[in-house]
Amino acid sequence: MKTRFLKIMAFGFLVVSFVALSAQTAFATSYWENSSLPPQFCFQNFNAYGPLYASGRTERTQGILGHLKARPKCDIVQLQEVWMESHIDHIENSLKDHYSFSSPNRDSRIGIMDLVMGDILSRETFTFAVNNSGSVLDRARSVASVDKAFHVLRVKLPAIDEEFYIINTHLHPSSQAVRLTQILDLLRWRLQNQNLKMLLSGDFNSDPQDLERKLLMSVVGLKDAMAESFTNGNYPADFCTYCKANPLSWLPSDHVFDYIFYSNAGTAETSLKLASAEVNLKGSPKKPLSDHYGIRAYFNVENGKAPAGELDQVQKKLALEALKQTIEVLDKESGAQWKVHQKLARDLYSDLERSRSDFELYLGHSLR
Repeated sequence: MKTRFLKIMAFGFLVVSFVALSAQTAFATSYWENSSLPPQFCFQNFNAYGPLYASGRTERTQGILGHLKARPKCDIVQLQEVWMESHIDHIENSLKDHYSFSSPNRDSRIGIMDLVMGDILSRETFTFAVNNSGSVLDRARSVASVDKAFHVLRVKLPAIDEEFYIINTHLHPSSQAVRLTQILDLLRWRLQNQNLKMLLSGDFNSDPQDLERKLLMSVVGLKDAMAESFTNGNYPADFCTYCKANPLSWLPSDHVFDYIFYSNAGTAETSLKLASAEVNLKGSPKKPLSDHYGIRAYFNVENGKAPAGELDQVQKKLALEALKQTIEVLDKESGAQWKVHQKLARDLYSDLERSRSDFELYLGHSLR
């Protein structure tokens, strides 16, 4: 009887061992199969609607934080409209176990905040050269020392053997001419910093069909992540990130104001490839989290990149058209603050007209 019992125990041990070994082998196989996939990271943009006059800020922030803590968490989060010191403290205290922070609004009134699940290697803020269209609201912002700017971080994410520039911005709310000068400021910075891939997100206060987006894509040399997620790269007619159905919206029509752009220009032998993109951080129909909705994109970092080539004639024509329209808009403005950007737009146009100019080579490198 004892011998039979021992045999049964031995057989049971063998069965358990086999099952455990099979599970271990399956896990190992899955691990190695998954490890062969390209590294991926998540990028989130959101206008948090945090000015003093915005209602329900504390309650809405709790909802936002709940989303940002939920798995899977995004590696990079860029926020706009985070104005109040208490608002910044609330976000940092709640997420300090998950993110590194860059909160330039503590030093200058620009309302921008970055959260990075990795290392922030450097940071710099650039106030736009033109922030004032002369309107009553602009004069009030000037008195309150509120400016529009762009904030640049150089970051290193875990498990990705590469550094990136990430740029957070919020363009002028009402003046197209001012927004165009601000985009030219972004371009001027990029022309001097081409060594790393770049991701740019924010509230651009302009729609997909507007000149601002054309300038960003055809002249700054950026790709629109959300647009790439749609058939033929075109936004659906009913798509919006600032939507009239949102109870917090100030506008009677739908708009796309929020974007994630990226550029593969840089020295690393890799390419960013969009995996997916989505609208999120909506809240409920009656209790939205902001007057804007959030956008999130997932990128794969793939080995190899397309060789830098000459700018094709279609791309060159689009860039020249965008610059020509920019010149026409800026030339309607008078005053000393506009002269630098009026000249810059003309110089870029003249440079691009010449074959194989430095600017044309830059665009060929950026738009591959």
